[in-house]
Amino acid sequence: MANTYRANPQEGVRALEEIESLRNWVADLMRDFERRMAPTTGWPGQDDSYSKTAKPHEVATRTNAVKTGETVVGTLDGILESSRSTFASIKDTQEESMDTVRRAAGGMRGRGR
Repeated sequence: MANTYRANPQEGVRALEEIESLRNWVADLMRDFERRMAPTTGWPGQDDSYSKTAKPHEVATRTNAVKTGETVVGTLDGILESSRSTFASIKDTQEESMDTVRRAAGGMRGRGR
């Protein structure tokens, strides 16, 4: 049936719960990373030749790690938001269709069928 449309929003909602759990885990991981890394910001030193070489790399690595975590969380937030909207729309469409079928079936019974 080429024109068949099937969807199970309840399964989708369960999948979204898993995605939300992953999103929260990543957010917690990033908060923990930033908290644990904060005391180490000065490890390369301040004014010697080693610090002048190591510090830019350390700052870039730390910044990229934080940005990556933020990007992952933001992406998961986007997936959650759009998917919740989609599943709500699917559920509404299914409910409207079932109401239409029930009304039509009720009208048919009234005609002696």
